[in-house]
Amino acid sequence: MVGHVPLLLKSNAAQSLIEDYAACLELRSEESQAIEDDKDDTGVLIIQLLIDNISRPPPNITHLLLKFHVDMSVERTVLQPKFHY
Repeated sequence: MVGHVPLLLKSNAAQSLIEDYAACLELRSEESQAIEDDKDDTGVLIIQLLIDNISRPPPNITHLLLKFHVDMSVERTVLQPKFHY
């Protein structure tokens, strides 16, 4: 998905995508059921999306969804693990 992040940012769709991604994860955590078929599980699919894209050149969709500052060098991003979004 390299190249999609700048397009999402320019079209102002990035924020909606991030919010929807977070809502899917929240819904999945509220359900807290045993995973019967992981190929259709929302949480598993989201984690797989993140894993599949993390090694792609920055900025990539994983950086965007994890709220890295994708408008500057990802290497210069300061991680704030206790910061609440």
